[in-house]
Amino acid sequence: MAQEKDNKDYNLFFILGAIFGALTGYAIAEVILWAIFGAIIGAVFASFFVNALVKDRTY
Repeated sequence: MAQEKDNKDYNLFFILGAIFGALTGYAIAEVILWAIFGAIIGAVFASFFVNALVKDRTY
């Protein structure tokens, strides 16, 4: 059950990365296609952040 709770916490990073990536992509180019591309790139950066920095951290 603790493992399931940890996965839910990590999903927040992916959601925030996608949202702010989409906002950044749209702000730069003002085209919906760039917003979608920005959301994908934001999710990729969130994946790196979760796997490289947050995964090994203990509280």
